[in-house]
Amino acid sequence: MTSLTASLATADQPIGFVDSGIGGLPYLRRARELLPEERFVYLADRRHFPYGVQSRDAIREIVMNAVAELVSVARPKMVVVACNTASVVSLSELRRTFSIPFVGVVPAIKPAGAAAPDGRIGVLATERTVEDPYVSDLIREFAPNSGLVLVPAGELVEIIESRLTLASPKEILDILRQSAAKLIAESVNVVVLGCTHFTHIRDELSELLRHEVPVLDSVEGVARQIVRVCGHAGRAGDAAHAAAGPKTEDLLLVTGREARREPGGAAAGDAVENYRRLAVRFNLKLLAQEPVK
Repeated sequence: MTSLTASLATADQPIGFVDSGIGGLPYLRRARELLPEERFVYLADRRHFPYGVQSRDAIREIVMNAVAELVSVARPKMVVVACNTASVVSLSELRRTFSIPFVGVVPAIKPAGAAAPDGRIGVLATERTVEDPYVSDLIREFAPNSGLVLVPAGELVEIIESRLTLASPKEILDILRQSAAKLIAESVNVVVLGCTHFTHIRDELSELLRHEVPVLDSVEGVARQIVRVCGHAGRAGDAAHAAAGPKTEDLLLVTGREARREPGGAAAGDAVENYRRLAVRFNLKLLAQEPVK
């Protein structure tokens, strides 16, 4: 047992998060606001980033292994799979395999259907999510009279993952312009962020859409589900608890070579610095995990 494993194993059971990178951090922040008395441990599986380019079978195996690693080192009371594709592909098997509850993430199609029941719904997502029939299934269930406009933007994931805190506001806006132009050209009535990474640039996208088109994510809905699963609904939003903040340190664990300061070129160096800054921004202690052999 490593010193990290030993220290976590003796602590109160945290709420665990798993993603290939930083996509789930806004979800963690909102959950922490609602449950400030809880501890949180976030596992960024940089070793296998990005999940969206993998096959379904590969994603399922990767996520199972990532959760097994998180369970081994942190003994979480529950796990949030903070990735749309990973949730769809792996949640059923995770629930069969582990004896703890899981909360998944899916695109906010249901509220989008309520906002534009007869309109056009734009979904900004990775190629894997765009290709997956589950988005079309959600449309059929929750927005059967709405038109669907799928806009693949997988290249944005890498930029957000490696340069979110390093890029200037102009650079972020320039990167988003092409996707925003496609959504405007398609005359969408509402936009759904179909990748958790995109929640980091929600405000910038809204600016490019001139604040005329609602941009929806699933942060609030997922956070409320975390509260329900934890059984702390009575404490959600309690001002006294929120003011006090978390009682103990929350952790950001990062797997893979790019979690450490090793030679690896500009991209790897950007990712390392981006993670360092994000740990400060989200008030997390950054720890690098050695790859499991």
